[in-house]
Amino acid sequence: MKFLTKEEVNKLFGENVKSFRKSKKLTQEQLAEISEMSGQTISSIETGENFPNFQNLVSLSNALEKPLKTLFDFDIPYDDNNNPKLKPLSEKKRKLVIQIAQLLAELDEDEI
Repeated sequence: MKFLTKEEVNKLFGENVKSFRKSKKLTQEQLAEISEMSGQTISSIETGENFPNFQNLVSLSNALEKPLKTLFDFDIPYDDNNNPKLKPLSEKKRKLVIQIAQLLAELDEDEI
């Protein structure tokens, strides 16, 4: 089991906020207004520079219409060498499969 550092949590959390914001077609300023935060605060959260306090966590959850636990649903990188379906592939092909999966994860369901 891999434990995340504070920096990794900040980065992954920020990526989730950005992804959910974009899926709602909101700008950082619009999300800031809805969640009663500054645009700079939203930017610093999305980049992983800062992590929101509990009140701002709840505000983001409500503004993005996502349960709190969803904001913490991270796609944690795993050791693909242990995946039996990827094991026979070359390193280059494994990396490509992971990149494709990451790109698909960024798409909204209606874009697929």
